[in-house]
Amino acid sequence: TFSILLFGGAATLAQSSASRSESQSAQAYRNSQVYHAAADCAADLRRLEDVLRDAHPCLYCFTDSLTLHTAFAEAISELEAKPAVSVTENKFLHTVRRLVAMVQDGHLYAESNTSLVNYVAEQGKFFPLSLAIDNGKAYIREDYSATLDSAALGAQLLTINGTPVATVIAEMMPLLSADANLQKAKWRQLENVFTFDILYWTLYEPTDTYHISYRDLDGSVRSQNVTAVAGSIINLANADDNVTRHLTIDETTSTAYLDINTFYNADSKRDNAIYERFLAQSFREIKQKGIKNLVIDLRDNPGGLVHNAYRLFSYISPTDVESKVMVKSSGFLKEQKKLSFVEIMLKNLSRKSY
Repeated sequence: TFSILLFGGAATLAQSSASRSESQSAQAYRNSQVYHAAADCAADLRRLEDVLRDAHPCLYCFTDSLTLHTAFAEAISELEAKPAVSVTENKFLHTVRRLVAMVQDGHLYAESNTSLVNYVAEQGKFFPLSLAIDNGKAYIREDYSATLDSAALGAQLLTINGTPVATVIAEMMPLLSADANLQKAKWRQLENVFTFDILYWTLYEPTDTYHISYRDLDGSVRSQNVTAVAGSIINLANADDNVTRHLTIDETTSTAYLDINTFYNADSKRDNAIYERFLAQSFREIKQKGIKNLVIDLRDNPGGLVHNAYRLFSYISPTDVESKVMVKSSGFLKEQKKLSFVEIMLKNLSRKSY
């Protein structure tokens, strides 16, 4: 996995000029912003393209070299046209995300750092709804502010603060990385409350309340304000949202439906035990009930640790599962592996904005 982290080492924080009439979140947003000189950002984009060219094993598998290089060149040219102008970390992050998303590699992505940490420290709040995305349309899945009536769950979300949700999603999609640019893979990312909220935070100035409109299940369009929530609530929701494992059995058709949305374990020792217990209990129940058909749903599963896949296969394969893994690595990465993490950081800290 290639993760591009934005640093703010030589940047400046915005000075608070907010009026007292502004919401707490709006003030926190202004106070949290980190700025970089456009010339430094341009230099970093040049460096980024060089590093990707050296390190990525399949940089031009989906986007040809001319198209990708042209996109980098245009972004650099725009920054160099006004070298002394200050650029917010969020704006630069959008540029980096858009460029790396063009590689169409789900393991290559850019993350925010300083501005977001500052915003949380300033007690800034986030959009409180998690969504289900289907064919580009958003449906309300959870309300972490407990503002909405339970009848609103499942309703189609139409607007947020007057902006059509279709427009919000369209602006987010080019900033998301996915293998072969799969749209469904990007929709699944947006269903993660943390991913949606951070992207929304970088695109739209936050407020303490959000005015939404939605279409009820009976077709009626309703409007309501929902209260923004603290980052700690989003983190807890994100932790709960990351792993989904369900077994559903339909005895009338003698069919078991197994839904596993990831093979990744954040905490190996604890999660390995939970995962193994889930598989053992599921297949024990399937055997006890004499179920003849099994559907394993991996549509939302982006991958993870190969031994977790093997654990699942061991329950359905009459023989041991064997595989051969070939890892293609560039000379650049081989050299990097010889260095310690500290040495890599010290070597690259002169590149202040990424």
